[in-house]
Amino acid sequence: QERTNILTFNNSYVGREDKTLKDRLAQEASEGKLINFALRGLKSLYTAKEFVVPAESILALDTFQEIISPVPQFTHRCTEPDTEGPGMSTDYLYELWKWWCKREGLPCGRKSTLIHSLLSTIPNAMQIMEGKAGNLDQMLTGIKATDWVETGFSKG
Repeated sequence: QERTNILTFNNSYVGREDKTLKDRLAQEASEGKLINFALRGLKSLYTAKEFVVPAESILALDTFQEIISPVPQFTHRCTEPDTEGPGMSTDYLYELWKWWCKREGLPCGRKSTLIHSLLSTIPNAMQIMEGKAGNLDQMLTGIKATDWVETGFSKG
């Protein structure tokens, strides 16, 4: 999420609030100190061309992304690129997805939603129809299941 920054703040001021803060900030603003501070920060941002992101924020953002969209996490853990192989049946992919979601305590949703999300998450993945008329299978090419997920899935 290149447009999302999460700032963690682990200090609590409950019971030790600075009741003079508003007045002190107003005083600093009237002296031009706040605008200078803000302009130095803006100059630093323009120079670096990105925000400085603390390590705690990276962890919080990773957790947030897993919560809002588990498909990239599934893709990272359970699939790998495979440009030479035959691909995977979307039915089988969905079964792997349901197994993984159950293991992770997540709702699995609809198969069509999963396939759409996988296609937008995995570079070079393509959906094709394979087989003979009347007996076509939907396949996703460009990926295969990792050994880890194959082993775990086969054990149930």
